[in-house]
Amino acid sequence: MKVLFATSEMYPLIKTGGLADVSGALPQALSNLGVDIKVILPNYADLKNEHIDTKLSIGLVEILGQNVEIFKTRLINSKLEIYLVDHPTFSARKGNPYMGPDKNPWHDNPDRFGLFCRAVVALSAGGFNEDWRPDIIHNNDWQTGLIPALLSESELPKKIFTIHNLAYQGVFDRPTFERLGLPWTLWREDALEYWGNMSFMKSGIVFSDTVTTVSPTYAEEIKTKEYGYGLDGVLKNKGKNLKGILNGIG
Repeated sequence: MKVLFATSEMYPLIKTGGLADVSGALPQALSNLGVDIKVILPNYADLKNEHIDTKLSIGLVEILGQNVEIFKTRLINSKLEIYLVDHPTFSARKGNPYMGPDKNPWHDNPDRFGLFCRAVVALSAGGFNEDWRPDIIHNNDWQTGLIPALLSESELPKKIFTIHNLAYQGVFDRPTFERLGLPWTLWREDALEYWGNMSFMKSGIVFSDTVTTVSPTYAEEIKTKEYGYGLDGVLKNKGKNLKGILNGIG
């Protein structure tokens, strides 16, 4: 089984919260068990390169008129391979991956992570001169939420989406949806449309085969109006395909 683990942060390379810890631990544990798993994340300017081997470019492709390059490397003293998606909005911008010095989200976050999602999809389809193709793409939080939607016409790879914090949903206006070049078939109530806006998080939930959360308790909580942040109905509709798995327990 081949698994591509898509994330916006990974310890010890870049960390803002618990997502990085899971992204650093789970793929490594699965790799140690013999799973053919690789991690993909943005090539941030503040990435701690001392923890990885030399970066080798595997290809450059044009996505929505932008040149996007992917580098391959691996963690020091590990066989776990890592893909790094390179674009100036990641590699030429120091600081927090999501927020500027004023503590407000970067104005182009939907464009940045939209490009990241498209790069993941391109890689999974054999782009960037890579023959390795995943059977499963495991996506994490809103920054990877467009990946399942972009793959919605394909049965494979299977799509898993993990919610680490439902409060951060990647909600943007309709002009952003238009700018991202997404098909209009996705602008509907049972897809990306969310109260007149678009939601990356909703995309990940709706179009994934399985949705997981960080604990069984949290999986139940987010199906309530109190903790569902407007997505409780969407989550209820997943039925048995919404699962809570306690961090650290497989």
